[in-house]
Amino acid sequence: MRNIVQLHLKRLFRSGFFLAAVLLTLGCFLGFSLIGIESGGVTFVSYIIKFDYYAYFEVVLTVIAFCTAVYFFRQESMLEVICFYPKAKVLWGKMLATLGGSLSLCVIPAAFVLIHAAMEQTELSFTVAALLYAVIRWALIILTAQSTAFLAAYLIRSPAVYALSLAACVLFTYFNNTILTWLFDFDETGEKLSNFFSMQQPFMTGTDVEYVGARLDLFLWSKVLYVALFTAVVFALIWVLCGRHKKLPAVLLAALLLAQAGSISAWFMLYPRHYAYEEKLFPTAAAEQAASIRFYRGSLELSEFSQFACEVELLPAGAQTVTFRLDAGLDVTEITGDGQALPYTREGEYVTVELPQGASDPVRLSFRYAGRIYYVSNISSVNIYSSLNGAALPPPLGVPAGDRRGRHREILPAGRPGPQHGGLQSGRAGDRPAPV
Repeated sequence: MRNIVQLHLKRLFRSGFFLAAVLLTLGCFLGFSLIGIESGGVTFVSYIIKFDYYAYFEVVLTVIAFCTAVYFFRQESMLEVICFYPKAKVLWGKMLATLGGSLSLCVIPAAFVLIHAAMEQTELSFTVAALLYAVIRWALIILTAQSTAFLAAYLIRSPAVYALSLAACVLFTYFNNTILTWLFDFDETGEKLSNFFSMQQPFMTGTDVEYVGARLDLFLWSKVLYVALFTAVVFALIWVLCGRHKKLPAVLLAALLLAQAGSISAWFMLYPRHYAYEEKLFPTAAAEQAASIRFYRGSLELSEFSQFACEVELLPAGAQTVTFRLDAGLDVTEITGDGQALPYTREGEYVTVELPQGASDPVRLSFRYAGRIYYVSNISSVNIYSSLNGAALPPPLGVPAGDRRGRHREILPAGRPGPQHGGLQSGRAGDRPAPV
């Protein structure tokens, strides 16, 4: 197999078609940079935010990648290859060589990041994350477009297969949003399917605010996994279609399809929820409470699945229970008071705790909770989240003046204490519980 791949790589790199594809990609990238971005006078918070603006160029990249795969897949194989290797190996060699050569286009976003990193003198961790993010974005586009092109070129043996590059351009980019949201009556299902099929930045029509760098989270890695499995499925399917022995490739295909189903399920599980501003900022479900909080303090360990500890001292004023609010993305692991575990119930975002019998006044409660904060805000971007690098809290949108306690947005560096997202809070008698 290595010899076949090497032969086809030499053929690819010596091809005028591939050279034209590289020059067209580079020319369009530079042209978009000069005309679409630099001439606009826009100032970006960081170069990774600037890179996200190249998402509009990625439509062109999708077409170039698709047509390149079709062109080389349709090329006649060399006689010495045909004579000594089975058809499936020959096709795999072509496909691997084409993918490998095309992935070299990722040098362009890598160079973009490295040049800007040198100009802005960003830290190594920031630069490495940005480099990975930019290369992954282009690699996902190339792998998806070319894997689809291989299968299409195998099934459709006429030059008409090139026309499918337009369909790929719509399906695998943000263009699909208009069609899919319309088909599903503009509900969340259409939005999810749009982001699932698009290989571009999720929610790219939204507005990112106050974000400091590339986010290499599980949501992105789950897409990397299912795209890699999709490519493997195409390889296995072509092996089944053209191989003489069907049993082994069929078993491999079935195993890959099961893994693919698991990766897709993981992606949908990790999909961000929509942040319900009205419910969170203006709660109406909780009744007035007699108990009042004297102080609270806590600590947190930031990651995509963060760990929180919170200690609350309150005056029960004769109350037997007290209700707190906790974000739905966080699960309670333990509630204790005076050294003993306390029973509690939970309904949605409301946690009702039974206070210890005969407890001294004031009562000190300790909470431990953990979970993943990952929301799409009302400006259609994931900017309410927790990660290893920091956490972003909800902005104070729609909050009346003079009533902003605890309703602000911060980015917290890892390892630095700050206000909890979904902090366990309770209002004094007559007040609504503080929102999360």
